[in-house]
Amino acid sequence: MESLTIPKDLFATPPQTALALFDFLSNQAFNNHKVTLESHVFSLLRTGIKRVSFAEENIEISDRQAIVMASGNCLMSEGLDEHQVFQSILLFFTHEKLSDFVLKYKVFEKFPKQKSNNAQPFFLIEKDAFLDSFIESIYVLSQQTQPSPLLLGIKFEELLCYLLEKYQDCFIAFIQNLLGNAKTISFRAVVESHLYSNLSIEEIAFLCNMSLSSFKRNFQEIYQESPGKWFQQKRLTRAKELLQQGKVKASDIYLEFGYESLSNFCAAFKQVFGVTPRQIKSIEPFS
Repeated sequence: MESLTIPKDLFATPPQTALALFDFLSNQAFNNHKVTLESHVFSLLRTGIKRVSFAEENIEISDRQAIVMASGNCLMSEGLDEHQVFQSILLFFTHEKLSDFVLKYKVFEKFPKQKSNNAQPFFLIEKDAFLDSFIESIYVLSQQTQPSPLLLGIKFEELLCYLLEKYQDCFIAFIQNLLGNAKTISFRAVVESHLYSNLSIEEIAFLCNMSLSSFKRNFQEIYQESPGKWFQQKRLTRAKELLQQGKVKASDIYLEFGYESLSNFCAAFKQVFGVTPRQIKSIEPFS
């Protein structure tokens, strides 16, 4: 029985991005491969049959269906169609990417949260005219050597938006189970809503109803970085973008990014980017 770790084993160079696309095409059937999914994945079948065994359930997916699977272990079998071909477009996405989507579109505000004890690691999708068209469009994208990250991000959001509209309560419950701790979403919502404000870390911790030490500990667990370093990098990067547009000066924006003096802002800016805010206009945008 072969063991696979994916997406790593599918790519010549393992993807380092939050979204990755792979056109899986085979003219050989295989049974019960041990598969470790390192990220969540949409398996968008074009031809063939997929069988997946999870810890508590076995399912079969036809070419009129698709499936989204949570990261983890499973046994996977794939059967050929009448033309002796199996093909599935695999769209990999990270936990953080799904969380970003939920925050961006205020999903839990627009759709009521669902109480569900169903913690299935998969969600089965029935194809329709929209999904047939979507799969063909993302197939075209998968044939590019380096699919556009912008287009891939738009397609990912398009698919999630459609599934929310189509399945509503059922898909909301699946997303909640996939994300796990709802407190993490609430924490990120508070943090990222004040990303470009002049609030201190202590003030943001207060808004999260946490002591400073608890806030720092939670922040490190979620973002894998200290809040001071994370906020500084995000805020200074945004300040750099504004300066590159040539519409503001450092003296106009240092207070709104949480710096008490222009000199402190300029010193931090130069430490991160190697140039002063005054010199930034000579740098090409998006460099």
